[in-house]
Amino acid sequence: MIRMLVVADDTETLNRCIDTLSPLKNQWTIVTAQGSAAGRAQLDGDGFDMVWVTADVANEMSDDILSVTREKHPDVLRIVLAGQASDKPPLSFFETAHQWLPKTFTVRAATEA
Repeated sequence: MIRMLVVADDTETLNRCIDTLSPLKNQWTIVTAQGSAAGRAQLDGDGFDMVWVTADVANEMSDDILSVTREKHPDVLRIVLAGQASDKPPLSFFETAHQWLPKTFTVRAATEA
């Protein structure tokens, strides 16, 4: 079972991720956290195989979660969810992230990431 943590500032994004990934519920355990503090608390607990965070241009939470994940769990896959398919996150995210997806991703895109 793959364990993933999704961290976002808003419940709408978290719920959209859960809905989109629901076909994988027998293969993936999805844990959500709203905000940086909740995300950091989850990272202090059980291990994850991947961490997804939302990215807005001025979103310091994403950078924080990615940095903490890289430092404490260097083998964990780190994915950034950008606003739209055409909105690539700032290059600075790629110092701490492995991949990016649009917030409106598909199950296929998620499994290929």
